[in-house]
Amino acid sequence: MRSEVDEAVDDLEGYYRVSSSETRGSYADKCVSLIDEITQERSELSSSREKAQISADSELYDKYQKVDELYGYLLDRLSAISQCWEVSLSFDNPKKHDSEILAPLKTDLKGGNSVSEAAFDKLYSEADPSK
Repeated sequence: MRSEVDEAVDDLEGYYRVSSSETRGSYADKCVSLIDEITQERSELSSSREKAQISADSELYDKYQKVDELYGYLLDRLSAISQCWEVSLSFDNPKKHDSEILAPLKTDLKGGNSVSEAAFDKLYSEADPSK
């Protein structure tokens, strides 16, 4: 999933300024599809935890919570990207509107780096259920 989110970032960086709204729309749709996919996987994780009747005081429950948090970080990043696509698509000529298009990313940036991406990377090894 993380690599697909990274690809969505690359898509935005490479195509948000292209004049073809059809091309931009295709990448926007791809981002929304990824959001839907991750949301579905997050829901399935929750369902499997409930079906397994894992108690809140177990170590495995803590792992489930961390994986759920990872999904949240991915969705936070993708939400900002999707908002950028929405703004990009509102312009016929996006090349003149970089600041408006990229404004949603500011909610996820601190010191020029993605907050959700950094949080994901920090939590990732802790969430590994095999450990």
